[in-house]
Amino acid sequence: MDCSANGLQAYRSLRRAGILLYAVLAACLPGQRLRAQVGETESRIGAVRRAIVDFMQTHGQLPGSIEDLCKEGSPCRFMPISQDRGGLRDGWGRPILYRQVEGEYELRSTGPDGNRGNADDLVFRPSWEHARVEASQGCYVTDFAQWQEFRGAVLILDTTMLAPGVFALRPVPKPYSSGVWQVPTEDSVLLAWAEVHSIARFRFQRLADSLVGTADRPKTRTSRVVARRIACQD
Repeated sequence: MDCSANGLQAYRSLRRAGILLYAVLAACLPGQRLRAQVGETESRIGAVRRAIVDFMQTHGQLPGSIEDLCKEGSPCRFMPISQDRGGLRDGWGRPILYRQVEGEYELRSTGPDGNRGNADDLVFRPSWEHARVEASQGCYVTDFAQWQEFRGAVLILDTTMLAPGVFALRPVPKPYSSGVWQVPTEDSVLLAWAEVHSIARFRFQRLADSLVGTADRPKTRTSRVVARRIACQD
């Protein structure tokens, strides 16, 4: 088996686990390039889903095809100006696939190998995200003591949607001005707080009764952190 095949096999295994550990592929696929391609794909899928929301608010129904968001030779009313028709392709330059299924829509990138229906596909359905949000929402207490503002904090993962795929996170301690959380994959949770000059992030894997992962922000060493689920207080 050649190096490329080994790399793709490792990628698929990690996709099944809901974890993207790109360093495993470094010997076969340039790590930075793969990260950029996956990140670009996720960003473009996010842009397309926001465009679908805008389309539905305007027309009261799902688009018949992805081209309804941005027709050839016409202004892209529903896509960001920075992306226009290019935003309908994934990070590998292939079309993002759209279909209506079971009363909702599905967006799919065929991933690094370009073959549809295997473990390296990146796929989004609203109902899947809803299920992941419901599984992760609630209150958590963290043992993370390295950052004073989060020492002993009870984190509240609210289901209030601030934007497609972005939900309200509390508390928002100083010096941060906002807090949000997302569920990028089946068992991963991303928490982020923003201030003027930087962003603090907790990247978690969701377990049965806790979130386990790392915390990082500019100019600080990445640290391991555990957030344990507790009953929310009224």
